[in-house]
Amino acid sequence: MNLVIILSLLVHYAAANTEKLIFKADLPTHIPCLDVTYGNLSILSTPFSELHNTIQVNKNEEYSEQQHYLLKGLQLGSSYELRISYPAVTPTDFTMIPVRVCSTEANTVSYTIKVTGRHTGVSAINREEYAVVLYNIVLDTLYAQFIFSQLYKLVLVILGVSFMGYCYIIPSIRHYISYIIDLSDKKGE
Repeated sequence: MNLVIILSLLVHYAAANTEKLIFKADLPTHIPCLDVTYGNLSILSTPFSELHNTIQVNKNEEYSEQQHYLLKGLQLGSSYELRISYPAVTPTDFTMIPVRVCSTEANTVSYTIKVTGRHTGVSAINREEYAVVLYNIVLDTLYAQFIFSQLYKLVLVILGVSFMGYCYIIPSIRHYISYIIDLSDKKGE
């Protein structure tokens, strides 16, 4: 019972919304990235990168702030997921639009993405529609068009816990059960 209480104290609830853009890195025509300026652009690169940012949103998207990101080092033909997560108390719709694609090195391309937000709905917090929205933007490589690159960590944890259970926990439980059975047999004699 104490273990359940301790675990419940360690777990906390987080309400968030997520917008996704899943795409395959293609280059319609060979356009070299000669005039790309990296000064004002935040760069997201593969296989996994994450940035934290804020954006001023408005009910009308054309009056909202626009931010641009450079997705760098994308392999031609590979699939990627661009994800924006933000708190649920700020009802916002984000749009992610590719505005430029160009080739950088052999078999790699760069995308310039425009991110805008539009305030939607009614927030539980007073005048929240005029506040800036804190968000995370993540670029993740997808393998087989649906398996994200960070999945190996979860697989390693599951394999580790399974190994520990098979090698240590199950034998100790069997030993304890046979010990209890032996005690009850000795008391019955």
